[in-house]
Amino acid sequence: MSIIEKKRSYSVVDVMQTDVYSLTPDTSVGSALSVLMGEAIDHVLVVDHGMLAGILSKDDLCWTDRAAPVGECVMPPVQCVGPETSISEAAGLMVEKRLSCLAVTVDALLVGIVSKAELDEVQMVTEDEDEGALGLECTSCAEVPGIVNRFVLPGVPLCERCAGNVGAMDLKRRPQA
Repeated sequence: MSIIEKKRSYSVVDVMQTDVYSLTPDTSVGSALSVLMGEAIDHVLVVDHGMLAGILSKDDLCWTDRAAPVGECVMPPVQCVGPETSISEAAGLMVEKRLSCLAVTVDALLVGIVSKAELDEVQMVTEDEDEGALGLECTSCAEVPGIVNRFVLPGVPLCERCAGNVGAMDLKRRPQA
């Protein structure tokens, strides 16, 4: 089985995190950063009156005043995938939407999150199992030739065209002023 076939056989359910942390929109950025650093996690959910308002990362918050509420940093809409979504499709959505994390839902019920870190782990495992494998295809457009920069989005192979588009983007989502 090739590395691509192995990657396609993985679904989000195989790599998603189900133990997630949430905050309310009025939580201060400083408190949110304390949770992120103290728990050694990269993402936290913002829940407003029982509804998922957003997902924030350390990068989202490091550019914001520590006293500001996290609700000001949330950038809706939240991008969601189902647990049976392939990791290739999830990675492609992250590249397309310039995200580092996706919510995983079943019938509008949040069941976890999946981030670039989990996708990176799958990439490393499949590469270790099939060292030296050739024929990687672009996660975004599925073209095989011309994989020039496999790690513009770490662990996600991209062709020259898609890598060029991502390279021009700022992958760190920052709140708009």
